[in-house]
Order: sequence, then C-alpha cells, then structure tokens
Amino acid sequence: RVRRQIHNIVREELLARPGRLLLTGHSLGGCQATLCAYDMSRWVLPTVKRQMISLHAYNRAQLDSLQISCYTFGSPRVGGPSFAHAFKQVVPDAQRVVCDGDVITSGPPVYWGYYHVHHENIIDFTGTIRVEPSLIEKELSLKKRNNPRSHKINSYVDVVKKSFSPHMSEEDLLRLLKKKYGLKEE
Repeated sequence: RVRRQIHNIVREELLARPGRLLLTGHSLGGCQATLCAYDMSRWVLPTVKRQMISLHAYNRAQLDSLQISCYTFGSPRVGGPSFAHAFKQVVPDAQRVVCDGDVITSGPPVYWGYYHVHHENIIDFTGTIRVEPSLIEKELSLKKRNNPRSHKINSYVDVVKKSFSPHMSEEDLLRLLKKKYGLKEE
C-alpha cells in the first residue's frame, strides 16, 4: 500500500515536472535507494512515459529528460548477480561512493551471493577519488575495509567536501550543488 502511494506521488510529480529522479541514501538508506531506483525504473518511469504519449502532453525533450539516477554512500551489497545485471540495464546512472576503510561496504560477502550494483568511487581522507579502482589499487593504496568510524555520515561529508573543494564552505558547496542540479535557491 505504501509502495503504491509512493508510486502515485512520484508519477504525479514527474507528469507535472518531467526530469531526472535522483535517489540517494547512506548505509541501509543506500540499499533502499537502490531497490527504489530499480522499482521506479521498472514501474513508474514507463507508466509516466506512456501517459505523456497517450495524452500528447509532451515534447521530445521532456520525454528524454525522464531519467533515474541512484547515488549511494556507504551502501552494503544489495542483491545477487541477476539483480545486479538487471539493475545495470534499467538504471545506468548509478554511483556508489565509499569512504576509504568503510567496513559496511564490504558486506554481505560475495560468497553468500551478494553483489554491488553501482560504479564504485572510493574517496580517501585527502579527498582523492578513485573511480572503479583495480584490485592492485585497492591492495596497495587503499585501507582495508575494517574501520567502523569510516562509515559514519560525518566521515562521508568530510571526504566529499575535501574532494569537491578543500576551501569551500558548506553554504557555498550547497549553493553550487543546487545550481548544478537545477534546484532553486531557498
């Protein structure tokens, strides 16, 4: 019932203002964002597109702007290999941000059948970002994933801020992000 209500609200919003739907979360919220992105891309987005076409209430740019993005922070593995493959097919714009050393992002184990579904971006304490690091990079230049403090949301805020600009205030960073994502200043 809650899922249906969420679908209806998101559908109405996308019909009123077509654009990109960004789903994000930290830790378990990252898992939920991943599952929600998959669900929205399978059920809500196609419905919105069909409804816009049937009502002739769109232009091509609006239809093309309907996209789903999923960016997670400190998310553990979510599903098995079939889910990972299906997710990549329907949510191509997905990024997984990992604070170097975060223990939570290493579980549940692959030998239990769990896989990550996003592109991996590891940020270390200096703000250096490693995109899809190789096994050699992980072994030689990154911390082992055994630090529970690296999982705290404040650790993620710190490394993301350092990666963006080490001398930028929180207000300036928020203003810049709002501008980049087309959000209005409040």
